[in-house]
Amino acid sequence: ESKQRKWEKPVVSKPQLQPQNNTPKDFAGTVVEIVNAGTVVVRVSQGKAGLVDVSCTFSSVRVPRAARRGNANNEQKNMNEERKADERLANAYAALAQEFLRSTLIGKKVRCVWDYTLPPYTPPGSNKELPGRSHYSVYFNNNNMGLELVKKGLAYAAVHQKSDDP
Repeated sequence: ESKQRKWEKPVVSKPQLQPQNNTPKDFAGTVVEIVNAGTVVVRVSQGKAGLVDVSCTFSSVRVPRAARRGNANNEQKNMNEERKADERLANAYAALAQEFLRSTLIGKKVRCVWDYTLPPYTPPGSNKELPGRSHYSVYFNNNNMGLELVKKGLAYAAVHQKSDDP
């Protein structure tokens, strides 16, 4: 029996109540990398373990995503002009947001406060499970950097469902 055009109610799992990889809930460190407009890598000193890099995804913020460069020729042939323009605009905003974070945070000390961890999930149409992510509020000079992105118009505040509350 074909599964085409048959929809199932997605299984929504609740966020975890602990950060991943035994990372403390509140820590300070130095930003060493801007992965994208919504994720930074913070280098933290963890005693005997030495320096550890922690990937911190901003909580409750939706940032523009840069288009994938993979199979661009085939995809662009099938895209209409309006979608191409939307993708170019999203790429521009993603680059602006990433550059804002780079110029503001690289090499600076930040404080990260864990908010929630989303569980691993498998995207529709894929058999590869993606790992869960810990989401943090990242503060620099007492300013939440996710909120700063929203204030500058480089991101959107995420709307959470009532079922997302832990």
